[in-house]
Amino acid sequence: MAAIPLAPDEADPLDGIPDQRAADPYHAAALQDEIDRILPLLTDAQVRIGIGWRAAGCTQGEAAAMANLTEKALERRLSRVRVKLRAVTARWQEPGEGGPR
Repeated sequence: MAAIPLAPDEADPLDGIPDQRAADPYHAAALQDEIDRILPLLTDAQVRIGIGWRAAGCTQGEAAAMANLTEKALERRLSRVRVKLRAVTARWQEPGEGGPR
């Protein structure tokens, strides 16, 4: 079936449909908030570099090399950071006064 050409003054009805591949602004804001809360807790510069490269899509080995660490050393440091973050973020999620129970 051939497409029906639109008159020059008519808008394409599909232009109003949002792109499903676009980032959800609410999710993006929540993710940025979580990143802003976590980054101050990462005091080790090499871990910050390693996490940054992992977030950029590098493998663990590539990220470790960029941070001047061995892959195993980065793995150990990330493990310690995860334990620390679990303890801190658990407190963020505790229900407060008037919060969900």
